[in-house]
Amino acid sequence: ANIEGNIITNNDGKIVMDNKADKVTVNGTAIFNGSSKMTEGTLELKGDIEGQIYSSDMHIVVLSGIGDQSISGNEDNDIHFNLLDINNSDSRTITVNNRVSVESSTTIDGKTLSLKCNESRNDKSYISFGKLNADKLVIDGNVTLGSLDYKGSEITINGDLLGSNETILYKTKMNVNGNATTGSPYCATTLNGSTINITGNYKHSGLLNMNNKNDNINVGGDLHLNATGSSIQNGTINVKGNIKLTKETIPFEGERFNFIGGGNTIILSGEDDVGIYGNEGNYGIIKIMNSEKRTVYTD
Repeated sequence: ANIEGNIITNNDGKIVMDNKADKVTVNGTAIFNGSSKMTEGTLELKGDIEGQIYSSDMHIVVLSGIGDQSISGNEDNDIHFNLLDINNSDSRTITVNNRVSVESSTTIDGKTLSLKCNESRNDKSYISFGKLNADKLVIDGNVTLGSLDYKGSEITINGDLLGSNETILYKTKMNVNGNATTGSPYCATTLNGSTINITGNYKHSGLLNMNNKNDNINVGGDLHLNATGSSIQNGTINVKGNIKLTKETIPFEGERFNFIGGGNTIILSGEDDVGIYGNEGNYGIIKIMNSEKRTVYTD
């Protein structure tokens, strides 16, 4: 089916796609308010998307517009894709409102995926990519990041980052021009030889996996490690501000502490007075720069 204009489904209206030969192309705006069933086939969208979509199994959604497109979920439900393809990615921007989740994979036809996040609800725009096939990812605005499995060269986030799921990087440079926080003890960040640069403060709860000598984290503000477990064994963490270690009680697991292995080095590289707070765990190696010009406080 080829729809030249817009499509709107309401109440009991729905689109059923359960055969791999099914193909629906919408050239205008697509507003889905019904409970559509999409398990196979291809839905091609050239305009903006609104409402509620649940695409699962082997169903593919293709964003093929020539200009910018926006994806806007409703107040109560995510827009959920299983397999998402984005065409013409190098020449346009995708705007994300509310929650957009990709369970399996996101694929683009160019080198760069550019996103703009709008905070249309109280929380930040939520994006989950699954496995992302892109050389560069650029996100403008504050974002809550769901699952991301990324082997590209560079990620730039111009805003604050809240991690809410698992982030796996592979020799990637990730730049956060703002503050970065992981909001759950069940979150995990794995560097695999990557470098993360954060201009503001960094608070990490959950597992921070630094097991490669080339793993690097550079923090322009304060660093707070909250119950990160025993996964920081190698690499370097460079901090301009204060350092704090805290523990947390995990349901059904008990207390989780910070255990930083002897292969990891924390460098205090700022020029102002600085504090090392919290004794809920242990450090590997600490190097203090500019020690003759400032005071280091401990509790």
